[in-house]
Amino acid sequence: WRCIVRLFTGTATLNEKIIAIVVIAIAVLFLSVPLTVLSLVFPAFRAVMKIFLKGLWYVISAPFRFIVWTVRKIKGDD
Repeated sequence: WRCIVRLFTGTATLNEKIIAIVVIAIAVLFLSVPLTVLSLVFPAFRAVMKIFLKGLWYVISAPFRFIVWTVRKIKGDD
């Protein structure tokens, strides 16, 4: 837990950053199983999860889309 807190406060060492990222990735994987089961059982939950995952994908991909847009703008391909 201390590694995760230090990661988000910006005081983590390299080892603590690696441990925190691995722990967060494992937690996300373990949470995906019950969320998938719930989405199969409850259709309303499935709809909410779809919206949440689309939003999450938008947030994760935004920096990359911004880089592509910037490069295209500089090249004049726009």
